[in-house]
Amino acid sequence: MKSFILRGMISEQGFYLKRAPTLPSQNGQTLNRIFFVLVHISESKVEGLYLAEPDLEPSFILLSDANDVDSANTYFDTLLFFPDTTLTELALPLRENQVWGIKTKNDHFAKILIQEVWATSDTLSSNLITYSGSLTMRWEYQPDGSREF
Repeated sequence: MKSFILRGMISEQGFYLKRAPTLPSQNGQTLNRIFFVLVHISESKVEGLYLAEPDLEPSFILLSDANDVDSANTYFDTLLFFPDTTLTELALPLRENQVWGIKTKNDHFAKILIQEVWATSDTLSSNLITYSGSLTMRWEYQPDGSREF
């Protein structure tokens, strides 16, 4: 089993894997256009980050919301099968130590472990507010379309 850590700053446009550096998968294929990472804003307050599939198709399932890093890593490492269950359009809210399942547009599967989430806003002038954030995660992608990792 191989997993990778994705780190990167994001902006109000989100993080789009197709525009990002190529990310390797287990068998040397590349991953593109799986999801956006966006800043979650509620009543002009930054709440954190969320994930959305580009066409807002149901793609996400929260599989675990662990209390600590060790429990989250254990769950991620021992999760060997993507469940056949109802998916949601958004992965919201993202919090550290969560494990999310993702179904891609081409019916492949991935699991991600949220390790760090950071989001904020900055007022550059009286009329311009910018939003930014950062997400660190481990992930594993199943390139053959099966539900087994």
